[in-house]
Amino acid sequence: MRVPVAAVLNGGEILPAQFPSTSSQARLPRDQQGPCEEVDPIDAAIAITSKQGLRTFPREVIADPRPRHGRKSEYSYDPFSPPTLKQVEQAFNLGKAPDDWRKLARVSRHPGSGDLLFIDPMETPNEARKRWQHEVSPKSFHGAIIGNAENHCNVTAYDVAIGGGKASSDPRFYRYLCAVADWRLKKSDSLRDRPGIEKWNDFIKTFNAYWSDETVERKVLIEGSVDYYSTGTLPACVPALHVGLPSTVVCEIINGRRTESAIAPKTHKPSDDIPK
Repeated sequence: MRVPVAAVLNGGEILPAQFPSTSSQARLPRDQQGPCEEVDPIDAAIAITSKQGLRTFPREVIADPRPRHGRKSEYSYDPFSPPTLKQVEQAFNLGKAPDDWRKLARVSRHPGSGDLLFIDPMETPNEARKRWQHEVSPKSFHGAIIGNAENHCNVTAYDVAIGGGKASSDPRFYRYLCAVADWRLKKSDSLRDRPGIEKWNDFIKTFNAYWSDETVERKVLIEGSVDYYSTGTLPACVPALHVGLPSTVVCEIINGRRTESAIAPKTHKPSDDIPK
């Protein structure tokens, strides 16, 4: 039987006075600081996949790591072109494992010598992952259940994926699928801009070839999800939980055969217990 349980709103909470001195949150103005929580290893691994998740270190002076033979020449003191920067980056990381590879945000000639370079190095994936595991981030209210051990002892919500997805080999269509799956698109001009959050009009313009080919049902669900992100109002096309899955959800069994998407829930009647 269901037992009412009071929600724990501050479990695992880290207050500004407890922030690690190395945390980016500790360097914010006091009026911009608020309750935070630890970054778990999975979130730390996800964070390093975006450019915003990697820090750029202070500018350094290094000897040009490229062999003299075959160097791409840059004669001005402006930032190197992308092909030349890539050549320096590859020579700089020669022999390193992928997770120890250090990207260079900027490379330019040093005025003191033709063999010296200015570089703006970035964190390696291993360095960034370790830092994020000792970082704190603002409390997430993405789900209805605040994620802490006390709440998860009583109720937990999670996503489950069984089997493998079918990947698209078309890079543009792949980006479209990612944008649709992310669903965090800014539709209202009254909402402040946020890094990494695309605007709805830009999404339509970029992916019009795919959007125009979608069925009406899918368009309603996609745009309704975008509205939900901005307003918190569920799309009208999403059925109540007792109704079953939306018709736009595709279900397959392990051999690849599709099954019915909208499954009517079974109801139990006392008469069902009578032997036939």
